[in-house]
Amino acid sequence: MANDSTDLAITDFVIVDDKLYNVKDSARALGGLSPYTINTWLSQKKLMRTKVGARTMVRGSELKRILVDGGKSPGRPRQAKQGTPMKEGN
Repeated sequence: MANDSTDLAITDFVIVDDKLYNVKDSARALGGLSPYTINTWLSQKKLMRTKVGARTMVRGSELKRILVDGGKSPGRPRQAKQGTPMKEGN
């Protein structure tokens, strides 16, 4: 089976950008995660959902983004504690 350059294979599962995946298939595509993890990420906005009627779907491009970013969401800037100066640099 020949994959084009926009397809990403995880074990035997190929993620296609334009395809919509249900929660169960999304979990499987991300390496066998629990569907509960996918639902948590959807509610935390780590994954963007696409509604098709009453069904919750996830675009292949979203799954690829999670694989590339490692599931990380952008962090908030740290606040200095009252009376503690922030260090310069990191």
